[in-house]
Amino acid sequence: MKKLLILALAVVLVLGTCACSDGADEDSSTESLAPTCNYDYVPQYALNGEITGLDVHIGMNTDEVRALYKGTETSSAVPTDAYNFSEITKNGLTKMSCMSYYYYCYENAEDKGILAIADLGDAYGFKNGISISSDVKSVCGESESYIPEDSELFFFPATPDSCTTLSYQYDKYTVKFFFVSDYLAATFIYDNTVFQYPVEVTQNDD
Repeated sequence: MKKLLILALAVVLVLGTCACSDGADEDSSTESLAPTCNYDYVPQYALNGEITGLDVHIGMNTDEVRALYKGTETSSAVPTDAYNFSEITKNGLTKMSCMSYYYYCYENAEDKGILAIADLGDAYGFKNGISISSDVKSVCGESESYIPEDSELFFFPATPDSCTTLSYQYDKYTVKFFFVSDYLAATFIYDNTVFQYPVEVTQNDD
């Protein structure tokens, strides 16, 4: 009888340990989906025309951008092919592409530097394909979501379906978050005193 009681207690302890382990894993998974920024994080960078994680900012000299990615005799930049850097100009608007980052300037006004940046990856601590619109609102504040016109999506390689947008103003900079099926797909920042947005012409390479 004692042996049966001891065996039963052992089974209960094993089951209890497994349940606690599952709960810990679930908490860890939930925590990893939370945005990793605080209420000051976005304006801290946006007010300087920046997106976190990028070496390029709005107003940066275009030749400096080229040197950063293409390399010069005096720079230690990684060779161009490592960044898959490319540059194309259409209808007076120049796009410099590097992986999932796009930098824009006007062909006849390069002295004004970079005027807009599109980031199709993580931005401001939000995770592409993971963070949702409510995550952005919890950090940046309430903003009315709207369905963008195709001209607002000019930087996407292909116009996405089921897209919605949240927009925020930080002095002369506008930051827009684009969501596909409510998951973050892109972040766009531009100088609203100079850059003409939306862009009426496609900037796709094809």
